[in-house]
Amino acid sequence: MEWNLFNLFKRAPDPKPSDTPAAPNTMRAKTQAPLVSYENAITAENAMGHPFVFFCLKTVAQAFATVEWYAEADPESSTPAGKRAIEQMNALLQSPNLNFSPYQLRFWMALNYACFGRIPFKIGLTVENFPNGIYPLSVGVTKENTDTRGLVTSYTYGTGEGAEVLPVREKAPDGRPYAYEISTPTISGQVDFTTNVTPLRAIGLPSQIMRMLMQRAADTASGHPNMKYVISSEKTITDPQKEAIKEHIEDSGTGAENSGNILFLGGLTVKIDELDNDLSDIHSKMPTDDMARMIARAFGIPNALVGLGAADGAKYAQNYDGSRASFYEDTIIPGYCSPVATGLTKALCPPGMLIKFDIDGIPAIGAARAARAKDIDQLGFLTIDERRELAGYKKIGGKQGAQLGPLPKIGTPAPVATSEPGDGA
Repeated sequence: MEWNLFNLFKRAPDPKPSDTPAAPNTMRAKTQAPLVSYENAITAENAMGHPFVFFCLKTVAQAFATVEWYAEADPESSTPAGKRAIEQMNALLQSPNLNFSPYQLRFWMALNYACFGRIPFKIGLTVENFPNGIYPLSVGVTKENTDTRGLVTSYTYGTGEGAEVLPVREKAPDGRPYAYEISTPTISGQVDFTTNVTPLRAIGLPSQIMRMLMQRAADTASGHPNMKYVISSEKTITDPQKEAIKEHIEDSGTGAENSGNILFLGGLTVKIDELDNDLSDIHSKMPTDDMARMIARAFGIPNALVGLGAADGAKYAQNYDGSRASFYEDTIIPGYCSPVATGLTKALCPPGMLIKFDIDGIPAIGAARAARAKDIDQLGFLTIDERRELAGYKKIGGKQGAQLGPLPKIGTPAPVATSEPGDGA
C-alpha cells in the first residue's frame, strides 16, 4: 500500500456504516456442549453461566479494559511517522467504530483472547488508505484461508450465501477493508485453533470436579429442607391413608405448592418427629475451594484477589496490594497488553508508528515501580535512559538521557529532550 504524506493532513471521513460486519447467519450448533468438558472446548456462552468462570473472565476483561492505549512515533525507525498521522491514529483508537467505545473494544478483546486465543477484527479504510474503523468479528464464524505454504491470505466471515471474504492487509486493494487476527501460537506452529489451549479450555477438569462435588454435597447432606415433619402411628394405616401420605410426599418437593406443610391423618394416635432440615453439614461436603483456586490460576488471577472465604482474607490480607501488582505485571501486561499492542501495530500502523498501552497509568503497579526506580537510581554507572528503561519508563533521549549520575530529583524541571522527533519524554 502507498502512503501519501499530503493526504494525511486531510480530515478522515466518518466510518462508513457498510464497513460494520453483517450479523453472521449462525453462531451455535443445534446441540449445546455440556457445561464443562475436559476433552472439548466449551462455548463462551455456556462458560459464562458458570459463576466462578464468569468471575475470572470478567476480572481479566475489566482489568485489561481499564488500561488506555495510544499511538506514538517509533523511536527506532529511521523515518518516524508525522504528527498528523499520529493524531489520526489516536483519534481512531478513541473512537474505534460507531458501536464500541475503547473500553468496550478492549473488554471484548480480552474475553476473546481468554476464551479462544483469537481476536479477529475488520479494518475500514479511508479513500487515502488510512484506517478509520476497527470492527469486531465473531470467532465462531471467522475462518482463516491459507495457501500451500500455510500463510493466511484471507478470512471468510459468516456462513452460507451471506459469507464475506476479507483479504489480509498485504493483499487488500487500496481503500478496501481487510481483516486481521491476533492469536496465541499453537505448539505445532500451524494455524490450527482446535488444538490451541486457552485459559477457558484449561479449566475443564477442575470445573467438572467442582460441579460433581457440589452435586454430591446436595445429595449426601443431612436434612430434608422441603418437609418439616414426619407423622407416624403405631396402628396399621388404611389404604386411603397410605395414598394421602404418598400424595403429601410427592407434593412436598422443591417449589411445590404444599412444600413444608404438615400432613394430618384422622382417626389415629400420631407421633410427630421434627426432621433435621437445616443442612448444617453441607459446607463440609463441598471442598470446592481448591478447584476454584486452580481455575483462578489458569486465568492468571492470584489467590488474594479471589477471596473465597474468611481463611483467604486472613491469609492474604497483608499481600493484597502485592497480588494486585502481580496480576497486572504477570498476567495483564505480558498476556494481553503486549500481544494486542504488537498486533494492532501490524494491523493498523504505517511505517514509523507504534501502538502502546499506558502502563505508567496503572494504579496497582505505581507504588511497586516507584520503589524499584528508587533502587535502580543508585546504579550510577548506568546512564539515565538505561535506568529509566530498567524501571519501565520511557527514555528521555538525547544528551540528557546519555548522562551518568543521579536522576533529577522530584520537583526539579524535567529535562528537555534533544533527540529526534518520536523519542518521547
